[in-house]
Amino acid sequence: MQETLLNNNSPITLLTIDAVKNFQLAVNSVPAPGLGGAIGRLNSVRSTILHIIDQLDCVISIISETEQSFHLNTEIETIDFHKLTSLLNFHSEKIITLCKNITNVKLTQPIQTFTPSIIPSQYNGASCEQLLSWTIAHLFIHTGEISTIAFLMGAQDITLPGKMQASLKKT
Repeated sequence: MQETLLNNNSPITLLTIDAVKNFQLAVNSVPAPGLGGAIGRLNSVRSTILHIIDQLDCVISIISETEQSFHLNTEIETIDFHKLTSLLNFHSEKIITLCKNITNVKLTQPIQTFTPSIIPSQYNGASCEQLLSWTIAHLFIHTGEISTIAFLMGAQDITLPGKMQASLKKT
């Protein structure tokens, strides 16, 4: 039996791609003063990026049923900002590729989370589609956080949620 064709046009995968790209846009809009420590009650840009990299790697590992490759440690927490954004871009491309290649069948299959994990335990047994829905929401929350920091540091408003080029493209 042949599996379903590539699921490039699923609304959930296209919206995941847009959420990832909007987060990258927000990170790239932060001027140098915003790259330091926390501002008031907001997280630092660095800690938010590390948090999202951890999330993306975890989601990729769960859906592709592979070992998680990214692990937070003191060395990774102190790498320079350029290397950090390169790491973010690497994981962003991995999840975009996963979204472009996932099948309809795989989207509906239940997932198995692992411990410890950034993924909330109630998602154990949920579908890949439900995991991606949580990922989208989580990414947009932190995109708003990063864009707020950027704006407070003098950057132009990036007008979220951006162009949504994947999910709103005309076919």
